[in-house]
Amino acid sequence: MKKNSIVCLILVGLLLSTFLVVNPVGAEDTDYQNISVHDARAMITQNPEIVILDVRNQSEYDMGYLTNAMFVPLYALEDASFGWLQPINGSAVRPNVNDTIIVYCLAGSRSAVACEMLASQGFAHVYNMLGGINAWMSAGYPISTTYHEVAFDVVGNETEVTINPRLLTDCGCPQSGTTSCSDNPDVNTTKLILEDTGNHTVIDMEHSYNGTTRQYTIDKTLLWNYSHVTDQINRTVSFTSVIVTNETGSAQLFSLREDVHKYDSFNMTMLTLLIPLDSETYNVSFTYISYTPVGASRTESMEMVGSNSTMRLSQLYDSLSTVADQLGKAYGESEDINLHKFESRYADIANEAKIVSQLVKEHLGPYDKNILRSGAIIVDDAWACFVCTLVMSILISGAACAAVIACLPGFGSWICEQIVSYGLGGYPASYVCEEVFGCWTFGEIPYYYGNTVYDTYTYGTGYIQNANYILGNPDNNGAMMFAGASGDQAMIYVHPNYGSDEYVHGDVQVMARSYTGIYSVLYVYIWNEGTSSWVNVGPPKTINPSGSFSWYDFGYTNICFRNMVFVVYNSGSVSVVYLDAVRITP
Repeated sequence: MKKNSIVCLILVGLLLSTFLVVNPVGAEDTDYQNISVHDARAMITQNPEIVILDVRNQSEYDMGYLTNAMFVPLYALEDASFGWLQPINGSAVRPNVNDTIIVYCLAGSRSAVACEMLASQGFAHVYNMLGGINAWMSAGYPISTTYHEVAFDVVGNETEVTINPRLLTDCGCPQSGTTSCSDNPDVNTTKLILEDTGNHTVIDMEHSYNGTTRQYTIDKTLLWNYSHVTDQINRTVSFTSVIVTNETGSAQLFSLREDVHKYDSFNMTMLTLLIPLDSETYNVSFTYISYTPVGASRTESMEMVGSNSTMRLSQLYDSLSTVADQLGKAYGESEDINLHKFESRYADIANEAKIVSQLVKEHLGPYDKNILRSGAIIVDDAWACFVCTLVMSILISGAACAAVIACLPGFGSWICEQIVSYGLGGYPASYVCEEVFGCWTFGEIPYYYGNTVYDTYTYGTGYIQNANYILGNPDNNGAMMFAGASGDQAMIYVHPNYGSDEYVHGDVQVMARSYTGIYSVLYVYIWNEGTSSWVNVGPPKTINPSGSFSWYDFGYTNICFRNMVFVVYNSGSVSVVYLDAVRITP
């Protein structure tokens, strides 16, 4: 049984009852014909060269369309100076006046107007598909889309999955471009780090916006981490406790995060936020999955996933693996060959979810507890701000939690965005979210990596080897910095964006490791041209002794810069640090 929003079903039912027509009939006082979706399907199957014309708006088209449809919005047809044979989504050859053209929109009204216009231009075989794409989907016919709503139930050890186009069930999903990090208003933000010992961080934050000041204290504790690095893949998994305290009280959540970088293949993030009901049960979980192929063009997508089944944390990841596998198969069987590439991508997601499930079973037994309700979203980074703000608002707005959860799969997420941004204080929530989870680092975003080492400096026994190894993407090779005696130091100066006049700013992260058995301290400074001085980026970080590299987040700087320096200093004990990469996330 399809798990759709009741409201959406009612709306679709009303549309179908209004427009359902089975046989082709002549349209009154027109030179085109009305046809049902069944007749349209038969005509398209029999004649693959038939012209299919989509006259909806861009945002509607982006959510899904009939395979091989030509996109020319109605307003373009109405504008004679535009010329409808130059569609927005690519070049096209003007159909011959004797070609067969099937025109559709959302429900059939705009396409009727388009058919009249085409008939008046001399096209002799024009057909209006009654009921539009809504009726087409309700008849069970496929569309080309990367937006789906997925419901899954856990029955015993099996996961049952139902997949529907998001367009069929959506009651107001935000469209491409409606959510943008850069659209946030100016917020005066101050941050004070009260404690940072590597595994435990306490941050005091204050936001002033429109005359209102809000204060938050964020207490983060790393409970467990895992790292697996080879010459092919870098996989890190961590489990963290987060306590957010504001003037109304405190709330706790747990986060399970996996970051995977498979060299020359893909980058991926899986982040699950767990909000406890009590000491034995999680009330709700929300999982964010971002997959970005290396070197491939990005296709905007949103797969919304939900379940009301009670399941353990490890079972959740087993189920997400099944969901990804089923989505991959659906893409592989799509009539749109452009979507076949998603089959292998979802196979990667399914495999990583299985790995995380096994790690939870092996290492996180006390936290492998039942979850009452689960939501997930597989997206590109165009939606990162929205997702992150949504979940953090749930955390810091206890009384309104149920209202926000109701907006998860099956309900209108646009309504949800409004509740979050205006009703629950979404802007402060987004800043808290950025601090807690680094929400802008999801997926493929415009990272600036180290580009050029323009100088080095050592003092005393300080020593540097392979300084250029800090440049570019992570590759499991590190520039070695050594300071053997008290007061000795080693410095590497880097241009993050050399060869461009563009300055950079943002979150500064360094992939590093220390020598086995040695805890070393790393300092990062940037050159502030406004004050002509070096300023530190966050507090120094203690680099843990490990055979594998890990990302260390030095925090966000709004100072625009072109020069930075990495410093290892011996303040009483030997320091040996290997730096694999640095990235700045605007």
